[in-house]
Amino acid sequence: MNSKSEGIETLSHQDNLSKLRNWIRRTQIRDALQQFDTALAEYETLMIWLVEGEKLDKAAAAVEKAKQYLSQILNASNVQGAATGNKFEDALNAKAIYTYFPELSIRDYLHKLMSEMWKKGEQFSGKYPLGNEDWDLRLIFSLIDCGLIPGVVTEDSDCEIDEWSFDQDQANQIVLELIHYCFYGQVNVE
Repeated sequence: MNSKSEGIETLSHQDNLSKLRNWIRRTQIRDALQQFDTALAEYETLMIWLVEGEKLDKAAAAVEKAKQYLSQILNASNVQGAATGNKFEDALNAKAIYTYFPELSIRDYLHKLMSEMWKKGEQFSGKYPLGNEDWDLRLIFSLIDCGLIPGVVTEDSDCEIDEWSFDQDQANQIVLELIHYCFYGQVNVE
């Protein structure tokens, strides 16, 4: 088996892993939302009891349960933590869900990219830096998903990217601003 066909199998395996991770993330969000809805319903019932002067301890437990499920929703969703109000910081903390490393934050993904470049030196491939040639597009998709770059990414029922729409020049400028922010804590790209 030649190396070209091995590369195709590897990409196929990475695509399947990415699809599986995205499906798991969506399933976790859906399940946590259902649990949160149930906890809220319990809370509402217990609040009625409170108004009637009953079961304060059960109401407090329901509030804690609702907080726990809300935390699970946030952990399973795209954002790794609470929004800071700084669009670049929030984007760096968002998960790089469309990359082949959806468990990483965008900050960690950029770190991994730069680390690979340094480790591989002259053998570093700009076309295949992390094993696939569409790495830059997948990073942009993740930045669209977290709201930093204006655009649309749609998926089919198998979590495959179906269609996308964004301004490439604007996206490239925003990625450069994000990288500058990553190093200097401010946006000032020439």
